[in-house]
Amino acid sequence: MSFLRPNHLDVCHQGLWFWHLSVLNSVHYSQVFDINSRAILRTLDSHKQPVHVAKFSPLDQTQVLTCSDDTTVKLWDVPSQTPITTFLDHNDYVRSGQVSTSNPHLVLTGSYDATVRLFDSR
Repeated sequence: MSFLRPNHLDVCHQGLWFWHLSVLNSVHYSQVFDINSRAILRTLDSHKQPVHVAKFSPLDQTQVLTCSDDTTVKLWDVPSQTPITTFLDHNDYVRSGQVSTSNPHLVLTGSYDATVRLFDSR
């Protein structure tokens, strides 16, 4: 039996709880786990190709940014497991992304299409 190993891990602290976010190689979703119980709390699933970036928003830790080989970037509402917005401007794999540390609406991404883009989710 083989297990998938995560290619990205991110951790946030929400009140008394610590959540762990993982992206698994070759899958099109991300999962949020409780660090203590290892229970899956949420599955963020709407990408069509592998997700290589998943990060909690530094200012609103109920939001997660995901970047995928399907050329899309999604900002998620974790409690509802639904995308808040989807950015479609890249033309190739999106392999880096970050939500601004000073404005929760600004998202910076980088892609194999040789572009860096700044998105505003408002």
